[in-house]
Amino acid sequence: ALTELSSTGDKTAKKYAEKALVKLSSATAPAAAPAAAPGKKKLSIEELVARVRDGDTAKKVAAAEKLGDRAADGAEACAAIVQAGGIGPLIDLARNGSGMGKQWAAYALSELSARGFSSNIFEAGGIGLPVELARSGGEDAREWAAQALGYLAHLADASKAIKEAGGVGALIELVRSGTAGAQIAAWALGNLAGHGLAYCTAIRQAGGEQALTELSSTGDKTAKKYAEKALVKLSSATAPAAAPAAAPGKKKLSIEELVARVRDGDTAKKVAAAEKLGDRAADGAEACAAIVQAGGIGPLIDLARNGSGMGKQWAAYALSELSARGFSSNIFEAGGIGLPVELARSGGEDAREWAAQALGYLAHLADASKAIKEAGGVGALIELVRSGTAGAQIAAWALGNLAGHGLAYCTAIRQAGGEQALTELSS
Repeated sequence: ALTELSSTGDKTAKKYAEKALVKLSSATAPAAAPAAAPGKKKLSIEELVARVRDGDTAKKVAAAEKLGDRAADGAEACAAIVQAGGIGPLIDLARNGSGMGKQWAAYALSELSARGFSSNIFEAGGIGLPVELARSGGEDAREWAAQALGYLAHLADASKAIKEAGGVGALIELVRSGTAGAQIAAWALGNLAGHGLAYCTAIRQAGGEQALTELSSTGDKTAKKYAEKALVKLSSATAPAAAPAAAPGKKKLSIEELVARVRDGDTAKKVAAAEKLGDRAADGAEACAAIVQAGGIGPLIDLARNGSGMGKQWAAYALSELSARGFSSNIFEAGGIGLPVELARSGGEDAREWAAQALGYLAHLADASKAIKEAGGVGALIELVRSGTAGAQIAAWALGNLAGHGLAYCTAIRQAGGEQALTELSS
């Protein structure tokens, strides 16, 4: 299945398939084989930051990619990168490096922004840079720059700086590009639009409403979803900021109230509250911690297991956003392994995609990886790689994370036909 994805998938799917295949090919000897040659030890975050800052071109590129991978592991690794002074060198590489240096530095910065460190990037003066890369970087760099801008757009001051730096126009150009970055740019524009009339007016005047409308009718399922959400925000901001307050009962629900609705509400309230919890979780680690503190993981797992079709979909979305921001261990401790495996195999298209994302982050944990393998997760992910849906690339990434745990996992992936599927996807 991974072989198929490597030949038939889009650029992002091919990248994840190729990375998974590299891990499979490197695990051909028993676990007790001799240690790797000297110099092949895993570099510390401090060493990687030093290479990004002081290395030659090749070392800068490789170290930036590895810092992005480490940042994807969760908030703890991100905090270590920030503590080691990594943001400044990454911004410098993204601004002045080679083409590949810019690409991987943008990747690392986007992963940091996705896990609650947007403010650190903003404070380091990193607004003009992602705007520039979103407009004129390579395809991957544009995509990752748009992701960074989308998370930065959760901050009011950063949103103002994005607008003043020409970020609205850069994102609209990316929406029109037809690349994988279009859906991320649509999501980022939606986040900007959430700040009110001035932002919505800027988006409309730059042709954003037309671009989003076109994407909502011609894009894939995920692109349509983000474009439609952005258009809803644009259409709701038609009156001046001083317009009368919303009608009673329309106040923004607290995280505690949303968790209560997921747990005790009727079907419609459970569905709506789960979607909103997913959106809150996407805001960053602070909101995720509040969801966990409010006891939200158990009700979300229950809804994903026993809810309606839409309930399962949005609960899987919320759980995947929590896992993406360093809360995989909380989901694992709540017994949430069998559930995402089941949804990755037999859920609706969106639920399968988000379940695969949750499994991919859970696969960073050794105990959770073992549980995924024992629960049949390898086979479920390979089926998703073969599906041809947007979830295929996420499943390839998740299989790569499992393969990183060594020979037993690589053997299980091979025996289930994963190497062939990945190879096809990568080519």
